[in-house]
Amino acid sequence: MGRFYIPIVKSQKYLPDLSPIREIGDSALYYAFYNVGSPTLTTVNFPNLIVISGLSGCHYAFANNNSITSVSFPKLTTLSGNNAMTNCFYNCSSLSSVSFPLLSTLSGEYSMSYCFYNCFSLTSVSFPKLTTISGGYSLYYCFSDCSSLINLSFPELITISAQRALSNMCQNCSSLTSVSFPKLSSINSAMILWEAFYNCSSLSSLSFPALKSTSFGNNSRQFRDMLRGVTGCTVHFPSNLQSVIGSWEDVVNGFNGTNTVVSFDLPSTS
Repeated sequence: MGRFYIPIVKSQKYLPDLSPIREIGDSALYYAFYNVGSPTLTTVNFPNLIVISGLSGCHYAFANNNSITSVSFPKLTTLSGNNAMTNCFYNCSSLSSVSFPLLSTLSGEYSMSYCFYNCFSLTSVSFPKLTTISGGYSLYYCFSDCSSLINLSFPELITISAQRALSNMCQNCSSLTSVSFPKLSSINSAMILWEAFYNCSSLSSLSFPALKSTSFGNNSRQFRDMLRGVTGCTVHFPSNLQSVIGSWEDVVNGFNGTNTVVSFDLPSTS
């Protein structure tokens, strides 16, 4: 599968036919549609794109475009390039729908950092096939200031092995009420969730039902300041983890939240 580069004139107002694209390489869409407000750019769909592997492949590609309402990558499986989608849809104020149904791997450093920053019409995002995050800062500030975001789902995520991968991921997502990581069983790098839910004022529940005594490697600061600016959130862990993480600084201080309840009330894991 060779890389496909589409002919883009910087800030052009009309999308070319995106259906032939299978892979995006280095800087292929770098700033291509940045700050374009044309009403013709309402939908972004890459129907056959499988891999974004190049450095800055979609960096700022559609940022500041206030007419885009939906985005779809129905066959995308892999994001592996550094800054692959950094700031890609930054400040797309009308964007309400995003789909990544087959994305399974995030491995590039800053691969989706700030990708949907300040998309304040976005209400729901799901990564139904994502199993592995191994790129540092992969989702750094990815959904920050998405004030209408209600649902965020990672149903198949198993492993996060990169430092600060989810750091500030949902900062200021004031409509987010609950998040669960039902299969997450390995978080062995430092500060993975540092300030991940900072100032999520409506957040009342976080759940980590698959974490085990062996999930953490040699680190104990994965949850550092995870709930800074959050009041009254209950964080659920398996019952057998109380003896493992119950005395950790971040657990004892409620992840720097206010009136945090740390509950070891989920079924025991191995």
